Amino acid sequence: MKRIEFYTFNDEVWYRTDTEQNRLTEESPLVARLVEEIEALYPKAYAALNK
Repeated sequence: MKRIEFYTFNDEVWYRTDTEQNRLTEESPLVARLVEEIEALYPKAYAALNK
């Protein structure tokens, strides 16, 4: 994950990368990837999120 931009449009959160632009939802592949990154890099923070 190199460059990512978050913005709001019509009261929704969207994100833009070098290759795509999508509305951010819990089912977005980006959310799953962010969770994986947090789990790998910050295991204590990940554990706290799951409490």
